[in-house]
Amino acid sequence: MQIKEWPEHQLLAFEKDMLGFYVSGHPLARYAGQLRRFTSTSIAQLASHKDEEEVKIVGLIAKIKHTLTRAKQEKMAILKVEDLEGAVEVLVFPAAFQKISRCIQPSTVVLVKGGSTLKRTCLK
Repeated sequence: MQIKEWPEHQLLAFEKDMLGFYVSGHPLARYAGQLRRFTSTSIAQLASHKDEEEVKIVGLIAKIKHTLTRAKQEKMAILKVEDLEGAVEVLVFPAAFQKISRCIQPSTVVLVKGGSTLKRTCLK
């Protein structure tokens, strides 16, 4: 009996779940050339940008934490977004969260545009 190999996306998901990282590839690797058209930098290069300089990155949502603001108890999110070169924490503030909350799903590819501040990228 011959068993079919898992599809690439499923194999990568299993690797990430079991090991915490990818071994045989990255889900974004096949789109690397296309992604460069939409980005102004990679996550690994964020530290080289000035504070508050606008940057655009494309990455995969690896982790989501929903939270509330302290003052007004408004919904917001803290995401871990990773590209082919690294990972970064992305803060989705309440105004942006109201507009895009339906798009915040695990393993979703997102374009993040915001101000670079010490390796943190914030949606505005």
